[in-house]
Amino acid sequence: EVRVELSCVLQGFWEVLPQDLLKSSGLDAEELRMLVCGVTDINVDDWEKHAAMSVGTRSGEISCWFFDWLRQQSVEARGRVLAFCTGSSRLPAGGWDSLKDPQGAPIPFRITIVGEKTALPSAHTCFNTLVLPPVESPEELAAKMAVVDKFA
Repeated sequence: EVRVELSCVLQGFWEVLPQDLLKSSGLDAEELRMLVCGVTDINVDDWEKHAAMSVGTRSGEISCWFFDWLRQQSVEARGRVLAFCTGSSRLPAGGWDSLKDPQGAPIPFRITIVGEKTALPSAHTCFNTLVLPPVESPEELAAKMAVVDKFA
């Protein structure tokens, strides 16, 4: 019976967030969902603003191509790319500033341009880092990011 399992889930939830505290918080259902699940709609301009780029001769140019490509993607595709880079398809309720390591130290989103231009993008999710190859054009980057989106 599902009732028993659901009761256990609720008991565990209220252990973390006591029912009386939840009622007195004034949170509505949407605010509670955001706190528990995170933010699904990812603003690319905000993402770009919070990104730290590696230092290099073409890092700024290739990073701009990445964000231009990302702006053209669906909300779902943006979530898959975020998951590829960070391990989560959603941002914490506090947004980009809330990306932290287990000790609470901030881990900004980073873009690094390294490797062979024929390589596919890779990521280091523990460090919120996207590694892009030194491609020659926005179209070349878009083709490589399409592979990431398909298999991420």
